[in-house]
Amino acid sequence: MARSQVLATLGLLPTDHPTGTGEFAAADATGLTDVPGVWVAGNVTDLAAGVVTAAAGAPAAGAAINADLIAEDTRKAIVAYRSSRGIPAYGPASAAPERVSAGAS
Repeated sequence: MARSQVLATLGLLPTDHPTGTGEFAAADATGLTDVPGVWVAGNVTDLAAGVVTAAAGAPAAGAAINADLIAEDTRKAIVAYRSSRGIPAYGPASAAPERVSAGAS
């Protein structure tokens, strides 16, 4: 990946492209990577993407990031509310909810 030093400092390592044409950042359709809190978009995820296609990935990544931040804020608010009333944070089993991906159906 060109100029991938920033991604490497975040723990995101490049993946060899199956065609042997270079390296890319593996991500789902929303740009979510295997590194928590790191999304990517554009030609870092699609080596063949032109300017328009690369730019088109940004709104999906932005929406997914926003959804993740809202989910985290909501989780914290629920924990705080329940804690203030002496209610277990996550019900009887006290198991934290799984992370929800914006791309999940």
